[in-house]
Amino acid sequence: MNGEGSRRFGGRWNPKGIAMVYASLTPEVAMAEALANNRYYGIPVEDAMPRTFVAIDVRLSRVLDLRSALAWNALGIELHDLKHVDWRLEATKGIEPLTQKIGRAAHARRWEGLVVPSAAAEGHNLLVLPEHLGNGSSIRIRHPDRLTPS
Repeated sequence: MNGEGSRRFGGRWNPKGIAMVYASLTPEVAMAEALANNRYYGIPVEDAMPRTFVAIDVRLSRVLDLRSALAWNALGIELHDLKHVDWRLEATKGIEPLTQKIGRAAHARRWEGLVVPSAAAEGHNLLVLPEHLGNGSSIRIRHPDRLTPS
């Protein structure tokens, strides 16, 4: 819940060095995101299971919400450009993907989170920038007592 993995390796919406917690607004989008990542790397579904999904409670006050065309227009971008960029390939080539540029800008402006379109399904993801959480903001796993240690 601290974004350490994304800080170390980067992600669709954050370059290496910026911690970001990736979550989905629905369990269906969470599953689609997990499966899309496995498919990208050629991991068969049966090898990627079982998966553990957790519900989280998030309270944020400063969120960049990219669910509307108004937001995309204000940024001068197209939804297609957000959803269909092969960010891994661009990053490998030394090109900062558009999505990472947006994440970097949100980090620089100290946003606590972003709501972004899923590239894997119809729906949205919530990205939290944990180092920018202000007073009254939080992110926590709901019912951590129900998780089994591995």
